[in-house]
Amino acid sequence: MLEWLEFVFEGIAIVASYLSAIVVLRKNSKYIGNQLMFVTFFLFGTYILSLLTYGIIKTEIVIHILFRVGINCLLYGMLFLFFTMQVMVHSSGWINNKNHILPFIIPAGLWSIWTIFAHLEILSIDPVNTSMALPPLIFLILSSFGLLISSIISLYKYGIKETKGENRKKMLIFMVGLSINLIALLISLAAQLESEGILMDIIFFVVLACGLVIVAYGFTRNTKIK
Repeated sequence: MLEWLEFVFEGIAIVASYLSAIVVLRKNSKYIGNQLMFVTFFLFGTYILSLLTYGIIKTEIVIHILFRVGINCLLYGMLFLFFTMQVMVHSSGWINNKNHILPFIIPAGLWSIWTIFAHLEILSIDPVNTSMALPPLIFLILSSFGLLISSIISLYKYGIKETKGENRKKMLIFMVGLSINLIALLISLAAQLESEGILMDIIFFVVLACGLVIVAYGFTRNTKIK
């Protein structure tokens, strides 16, 4: 029963992610910040879709492939969210500076190659329970938290503190969404530490969906384009 309930909330989170991506892109498809945010939401949606797909199909080859696809989408989703934040609080030109993005792109790319060859053990098929080599997972956890916290700090330091009026209110909404996503990551980490973490997974997807919708709302309402 809980497993099917998890599938339902995964589906809700997927819809929230992809709809947010569409809304953001339709708002201003020519602005690089909207393009980056579109990719962010698309990657988060694909991450959850990967989990849902291998949770339903439950074959070893699908689990091996989609588990790796999922964790890569999660990391790159966090990375593109960080890039979006820098463009939002600095300028559109920030992303064009290779010195800004290469220190993030190169380690992420090397990590992606690492995940292809990292050992993944399938502990059970029904329900799906996996165990991956610890080092790449530690990198994923630390990088995700680091990128999300850096995004929140950048938004507050260079955006909220330097802005007044309606734009400041919209950035505050955006920061609330980011903070909720940070809570979602903590819940996800707690779920991984639980032997029976399905209930925690359900809470994670609910919180994540709420955070993504609030982020999309705050971003699309932000009219300050640099």
